[in-house]
Amino acid sequence: MRTRPVSSKRAFPRHAAALAMLLLLSRPGITAAPISPAPGATMAEHDPFDDLDAFYQAYGKAFTAADVAALDAMFEYPYLLTNAEGSRQVDDIGFYRSLLEHLKTVGFAGSRISNFQKVRMGRDGAIIIVDYMRLRADGSELNGNRAAYLLRHRADGWKLVGIIDGYRK
Repeated sequence: MRTRPVSSKRAFPRHAAALAMLLLLSRPGITAAPISPAPGATMAEHDPFDDLDAFYQAYGKAFTAADVAALDAMFEYPYLLTNAEGSRQVDDIGFYRSLLEHLKTVGFAGSRISNFQKVRMGRDGAIIIVDYMRLRADGSELNGNRAAYLLRHRADGWKLVGIIDGYRK
């Protein structure tokens, strides 16, 4: 697993405003405003924002199946990960591989998602905010929290570029 602490010298100015929004929206009780069309979009244009639900469903399916290759394709590296252990730059799929191995040892079998929200961030950005509960095979609760996913739309679709999650192993 290759992760590096984010130093005060290394900044993520491209994501700074979006990360501030993530922190705000990841707080319980704060909700996002309804989504409006992209500025300048016409009815004939496909709005990539419409694909966010399918992207997150594919992410959830890959996470539950521990499909590391599918998850790897969903990220743009490096990405910023902030969780109960701190903030760090993640350079490859090693973090997820380690997390999925850990979850398997504690009986993870799936997730229940609630409070799904999505927020447009300019023409090519978005935030997905969910409350999740990780479940064991018998349906009992393993752990849960709120997570906020920062995404950018690229030529090959949506890519995760940041995650804020309070989960602790």
